Amino acid sequence: MQPQLYIGGAGTGKTTACFAEIERILQDHPDHQIIVLVPDPATYMMERKLAEFRQEKGFTTVRVVGMTRLAYQVYQSLGKVKEEGLSEIGKKLVLRVLLKQSAGELDLFKQAAKQPHFGDVIQGLLTECKAFGVTPEDLSGAVKHVDSMVLGRKLQELSLLLERYDAALEELGVQDSMETLIDLLPQSPLMQGCHVFVDGFHWFTPLQYRLIQRLFSLSESCHMTISLPSLEEEVHSRKGSMYFRVWETYRDMMTWYPEAVVHDMNTVYRGTPVLQQLNTQFFKTPMKANTTEDSLTMVSAYNREREADAVCRKILAYRQEEEHRWKDCTIILRDMESYGDVLEKACMNYGIPFFSDQRKMMTSHPLAEFLQGIFHVYRTFFDHDAVFRLLKTDFAPFTREEVDRLENYCLEYGIQGAAWLRDTWNYGGEDDERRAVMQDLHDRVLHQLLRPIYDCCKLPHTG
Repeated sequence: MQPQLYIGGAGTGKTTACFAEIERILQDHPDHQIIVLVPDPATYMMERKLAEFRQEKGFTTVRVVGMTRLAYQVYQSLGKVKEEGLSEIGKKLVLRVLLKQSAGELDLFKQAAKQPHFGDVIQGLLTECKAFGVTPEDLSGAVKHVDSMVLGRKLQELSLLLERYDAALEELGVQDSMETLIDLLPQSPLMQGCHVFVDGFHWFTPLQYRLIQRLFSLSESCHMTISLPSLEEEVHSRKGSMYFRVWETYRDMMTWYPEAVVHDMNTVYRGTPVLQQLNTQFFKTPMKANTTEDSLTMVSAYNREREADAVCRKILAYRQEEEHRWKDCTIILRDMESYGDVLEKACMNYGIPFFSDQRKMMTSHPLAEFLQGIFHVYRTFFDHDAVFRLLKTDFAPFTREEVDRLENYCLEYGIQGAAWLRDTWNYGGEDDERRAVMQDLHDRVLHQLLRPIYDCCKLPHTG
């Protein structure tokens, strides 16, 4: 078994070469299983690309999966039910209990544990330890090799937490899904006459390496793409170089499989000449000047809103003048936290349909805000900000225009608190028509929303 390694930079045809090999296998061995292993977020895109590549525009024996989905399908093929185990929130609760129980043995972490989100940081650290095969003994043994007493104490306390965290999960019957997957793979009928393709990864944890090795050992043929622009060891093997981790992946694969067939792919097929040159020159010192006839457009604005407006106007121009489709445009951000909401608002203002992969807290969801707002209105006894924050979640049966008009009216006459519970409002001076409109709005808000909230919260409740 000789793995096929496709080496090359972005756009050199590595994935296309895999698709061509998949097509050949489907023609020669239509009954063989094919597993295409990609990062979890890329499964849908890879399925579409593969379907578009084939003349038949579809497939039945090819499984495009991430590691999570692969585990599920292996369990399913064996007639087993994959135990859900503890959720991330459940693991955080376990860790919080451990921090509380171990408070007497902790020195540095005892005070830090009182800080918000400290549990998330420690849980992430413990998860990385498990992924990289770091044991409590490794951490406690490392104490002898550090000069700093503070760092040594941190390692000792982290070792204690990792040991008790593993013991708590084992007591609850929580097993590592990756470890279980590696053990079950040889039993799965999916691996009979199976061809494995690994694409889209830059590096692997030790546990993931074990999975890759097990897949390769059970497969009829195995293929992997590695996004390395060249095989120049002196350029990429230095720590800190841009492709160092990718080079490590290539080096590890060649160490384990010295007879692997390497396809060195240098020709770039994707992208305009100016982007190709930028890709090859941007991280080199000194960088060569642009020699193509094309150029890049750079826009400088004095705030993020203007930047977002410029981007949206350019997208509209592409759409109208050059007849591009919305899906042909991508906005890539370095700082999603700062620009995500600004760009989403700009796209909505310009009528541009979009999908954002920004992860948001559930507390910012309109339904969560609505539920929080209900109790906030009662606790603050109809404070102005609380009432209109509730109305603006769009879960109340009122339009934004009605809410805005009512808010301006309340600000004008200082309406808040107990005034909301009055059946009749006598504000508005001589403008009878406006007063009647506002009275109607007030009646609807009072009887459809505020009065039911007030009456419900006043009732005695038992848990």
